[in-house]
Amino acid sequence: MLDCEAPVRARGLCMKHYRRQLGNGDPNRVKRIARGPEADDTRPRRCRLCGEMRRYDEYHVRQNSGTRRTDCMYCIRAKAAAHNARVKDDPATRLQRRHGALLRKYRITQDDYERMYVAQNGRCALCRRERPILAIDHDHKTGRVRDLLCTRCNTGIGWIEGALSGDVTRLRHYLSG
Repeated sequence: MLDCEAPVRARGLCMKHYRRQLGNGDPNRVKRIARGPEADDTRPRRCRLCGEMRRYDEYHVRQNSGTRRTDCMYCIRAKAAAHNARVKDDPATRLQRRHGALLRKYRITQDDYERMYVAQNGRCALCRRERPILAIDHDHKTGRVRDLLCTRCNTGIGWIEGALSGDVTRLRHYLSG
């Protein structure tokens, strides 16, 4: 759209306008949900979870359909806070997330990481300092895992690769001269 400043995602449209195009055939037309008098904005309605009568604007609007949720915003917040507290304090969940992140980002398992850690004797592959936790160094273009590095070396390599755009010969020449 000419007046939309969101990044273009699909078929020359941003996501909002692309969804409108899919939904009603016109990227400029906002789909309005016909509501009966029982769903009037001024009338209160009962929350499905807490049973309280609340104003209509105290219910979140679903992005995909434009309709209001049946749980009030306060119940949704309370459910989210309880879930986050339960997940945050659970070491098994934290470990499960770590395993999932290793697989998703680097395509390695926790066992692979531990094997690499033992093979390097718990030391950074560059500076050889012993560290309890080492970062996984990988090629951002190919995704290939190289070695385990301390945070300082891993950050430095990332900065150098980004600053030089892969041209390490200039760095070698600078450091040797």
